[in-house]
Order: sequence, then C-alpha cells, then structure tokens
Amino acid sequence: MTTSHETTRPFGTVAGDGQITDSPAVRPSRSIWLRAALSTAAALAATLIAWVLAVPVGGLELVASTGGVQPTPVGPAQIVIAVLLGSVCAAVVSALVARFAKHARGVWLGISIAVGVLSLMGPPLSASGTSMLVLMLLHVIVGGTLIIGLLPPRIRPERA
Repeated sequence: MTTSHETTRPFGTVAGDGQITDSPAVRPSRSIWLRAALSTAAALAATLIAWVLAVPVGGLELVASTGGVQPTPVGPAQIVIAVLLGSVCAAVVSALVARFAKHARGVWLGISIAVGVLSLMGPPLSASGTSMLVLMLLHVIVGGTLIIGLLPPRIRPERA
C-alpha cells in the first residue's frame, strides 16, 4: 500500500523524495483467475465441439499412443483433463509474467507461442493420418484460446 507521499508507477514506486523503488507496482489481480476460468471454459467448449464433429458426427476413430503402447481412443475425458492441466499451467505463467516482466504482453506471447509450437510436436509422434490432423487442430484451438484469453492487460501510466 502506498502512503500519501508516494506515487505508484508501472515499474516501481516513486516516494515523496523522488526515489524509485524496484518493486513492480502492477500486480496480477483476481481478474487473471476470472480470465483463466473464462478462457478454460471457452477452450473446453470449442475443443469438445470439434471432437464431437470429428468423432461421433464425422465417424473418425481418434486414437493416439504414447511410448510405443497400443493406440488408445481419445475421448472427452482425456480432452477435459488435458485442457484443465494446460489451462492451470498457462494461468500460473501468465500471472507470473504479469507480475514480474517489464513487457508482460510481449513476454507472454513469446512464451505461449513457443509452448504452443512445441505442443504441436506431440500429435505427429503419437498418431497418424486424420487422427494426427484432428489432434493438431485440437491443440491449436486450446492454445489459441488460452494465448488470447490470458494475454496480460496493457499497463496504463497513472497520472500524477
């Protein structure tokens, strides 16, 4: 909390004597968790709709294997678990970036796009043919939704 002789700035606090402290003045608020919840819900809905269109409606047998194990079907339970785990990790990273990074939006975009590209390496390693393409689409849907939904807000300089 600042006293009446301090002014909060985006990258520190200016005390009454003009000295700047190094503590970031912009802290992630509860809104990050609200944005995380909404982004997770949107990612889940969009991914499950895509799965329904591909599997029950389209007749695709969506399967994936890990570590040379026999391919297993990818159903709604696996999708929900994967989206929830990814969303929690993404929300924590977004909150940390918003709290500590000087250029939070750029840092978030760099990290999240890099992780998204790396996640696209999974489907070609675990599936083939149409299953691989659908799994890649599901990754893009979740990644795109979380990248946009968890983008840290712009910092507006406070007026003195």
